[in-house]
Amino acid sequence: MMDHPTNDYSAFDPLAYLREYYTEVSPENVALLRFLVRALASVPPDSLILDFGGGPTLYAELAAAPYAREIHFAEYQPANLEMVRRWLRREANSFDWGAFTRAILEMEGQEPTPHAIEHREALVRTRLTRLMPCNAYAPRPIGENRLYDVVITNFCAEAAARDDASWRLCMAHILSLLRPEGRLIVSAVMGADSYPVGEREFLAVRLSPEDLRTMLIEEGFDPSHIEIDTVGADGPQRHYEGLMFATALKGRAV
Repeated sequence: MMDHPTNDYSAFDPLAYLREYYTEVSPENVALLRFLVRALASVPPDSLILDFGGGPTLYAELAAAPYAREIHFAEYQPANLEMVRRWLRREANSFDWGAFTRAILEMEGQEPTPHAIEHREALVRTRLTRLMPCNAYAPRPIGENRLYDVVITNFCAEAAARDDASWRLCMAHILSLLRPEGRLIVSAVMGADSYPVGEREFLAVRLSPEDLRTMLIEEGFDPSHIEIDTVGADGPQRHYEGLMFATALKGRAV
């Protein structure tokens, strides 16, 4: 039996999370990776890319590395950052992202040979140049006034927020890191009140595609360049309706 849902992320177990959602390239993960591969294909090469609230995961970096001059990785929980560091250092107890690397290469139309997989993972280790703490509630969420060509944020703000108002606040802070005319790539849980991680249950803000679209327009994104797709959850145990995937272009500076 699970505990009552919580927003206390000191109880978050990175390894339990990875085992819950990333032990295989599930139908949800296939949809997620296809979205990222498609969205990143229109990103200019040599972009400065931020992954905000990346948790203990590296699938976004595996898809983004060919398009990046540098990738910066921002995460609230120190334990999640440590999981990423272990992988970067090739430590024996680090999480194996090989199946995701293989799937991404296949979606890009490449032959996922052992050499190609190793080459892509080596590229991530070269392009991922900064790991840093972040706080979506802070007006300067990474502690500096840097702007990025591309901001990727996956399953972050709806988990950090307590309600619709705080979700909008967190998203406004995250989106402030994107330069004018920069590209946003975002994945979010749809229709969730909570999500399971092992024996724990963590709260989430219930969102719809219209909530996401309205927020992006209010934050200055071009309505004609907002694209939102959805996919249903891959099992009733997920406690949410599905996933939302969106790309958007930020408007020009006034």
